[in-house]
Amino acid sequence: MVSSDKNGKNRVPIYSSIDLQSWKFEKFVFNSENLPKWIKDDENLFYGTPEISYCDGAYTVYFTAPNKNGKLCIGVASSKSIGGSFVEIGQPLLESPENLHTPHIVKIGKYLP
Repeated sequence: MVSSDKNGKNRVPIYSSIDLQSWKFEKFVFNSENLPKWIKDDENLFYGTPEISYCDGAYTVYFTAPNKNGKLCIGVASSKSIGGSFVEIGQPLLESPENLHTPHIVKIGKYLP
């Protein structure tokens, strides 16, 4: 599970659970060394409504955050392991003409036509 919580320049914490009742903090997706360069620099900023998935051998996190112009965008970062370093693609995946909020992951093919 990921959440929109923060701690200084650390953003998007990852938690794990084997019973969905007790949760263990694993790591932050972003820290002071790998914060996306396109995001507005503000320590009070939350990266909103993140989602994480495991697909094709990688963990991928989608999140929303304002760019340097204040427009809300969807970003994406991935890692081969949950404990590894997440690498962001270097630019927003999508910039919103209006205020979009919650990115959702949909895999076309096996489950959807």
